[in-house]
Amino acid sequence: MFGQNYELNEQLDPNADFYTNINPEKYYDPAAEPIATKWFTISDRTISDSERWDKQYNNNIRISLPTSIGTRIIRDYRKNPQHFANTAAWLKSGNPCSKGLYFKLEQGDGAMAYVDIVQMNMYFKYYDEEFEKDTLGVSSFAATDAVVEATRFENSNLQTLLDDKSATYLKSPAGIFTLATIPVEQINAQDTINSAKITFIRYNDFVQSEFKLDIPQTILMVRLDDYLNGFFENYHVNDSRESYLATFNSSTNSYVFNNIARLVTRMVNEKRDGTATENWNKVLLIPVESTKDSSGNIVKLNHDFSMSSARLVGGIEGSSVKLEVIYSSFQ
Repeated sequence: MFGQNYELNEQLDPNADFYTNINPEKYYDPAAEPIATKWFTISDRTISDSERWDKQYNNNIRISLPTSIGTRIIRDYRKNPQHFANTAAWLKSGNPCSKGLYFKLEQGDGAMAYVDIVQMNMYFKYYDEEFEKDTLGVSSFAATDAVVEATRFENSNLQTLLDDKSATYLKSPAGIFTLATIPVEQINAQDTINSAKITFIRYNDFVQSEFKLDIPQTILMVRLDDYLNGFFENYHVNDSRESYLATFNSSTNSYVFNNIARLVTRMVNEKRDGTATENWNKVLLIPVESTKDSSGNIVKLNHDFSMSSARLVGGIEGSSVKLEVIYSSFQ
């Protein structure tokens, strides 16, 4: 695979939301020469198998930037140390890479790298007075949660899946969600709902290939209005009231959302009280990944950026999805 590194000439707004359809050309000059290029493979073939499989080894893609960039930064540090006082000062310093970097993949297919950590290392020599010799040092500029990062994805041939009325699909990253309508109107508004469960069955793959995509392991069911009103932008997590999580069950080849009675009851009440919106009975199914704290509680949900897909029972002309409701009826 072949990629090129460019300096940004426009800083990403730390207060803005960025999506996978971001246009990078708004932030760098496509006509400019890249500051670095890199041919690479996802699995580093320049090291031995024993080193690659060592527990301490972390697979990485290293891109060497021109030494002139490091020279300019270290000179500015000596001349203007205030430029390095904090993030805001660094962004305004005018130093190389201070506004950010863009790594553009130009060639290559058949692979996708899941990048967990991004950092810039600056190597330099200094005189160690204790040992009385020149020593190699390194300063690392890590991309923490405070650093704005954005990734652009382009999917092809999605329309073929969207046109399929015999089923629905999940595809990540930045691909396809499934929109489902809960048949709440078939439930008597006077009944008391004790429990409700909905199951989405996955069709088995009919294409045999060693390169087939993985199955989404966790999916979020969230009301359409909540999604449109900033579910992810506002860092919401599943609350078991209007949003739920389900994990893929390989034994039943399905995703089961257990006890969504509170959601169904809320929909019933909204329809009865006249407060229902246009999307009152619609939910989205979205592949996600979660972050948990030390106690195992989910503290963050993100879109799943791994390569995965699933074909689900449903669709306008397909089989119906099963909703099971247990309720109490009083005469």
